[in-house]
Amino acid sequence: MRVRTLVLTFLGLLVLEGSALAAPKGSEPEDIKFDDADKLTTSSLGPDEGKISTRSGPVRTILVRPRISFVPEMLKSIENL
Repeated sequence: MRVRTLVLTFLGLLVLEGSALAAPKGSEPEDIKFDDADKLTTSSLGPDEGKISTRSGPVRTILVRPRISFVPEMLKSIENL
């Protein structure tokens, strides 16, 4: 029973596979024409003036910071020896 169901499912998928085909040979692609209705209506933007500004990245700091006053602390610790 289970094998029969699997075989029928496989055959059904095989039959449905042919429904997604490419365009037939000889058909020409549709021409796309763009209108100039959406022109840029500013006069201050020339070819050398267009700038793209981005947000700067996050400032990263290290979690382990070096000890600046290490030498005086070391001298204090060895004075009592």
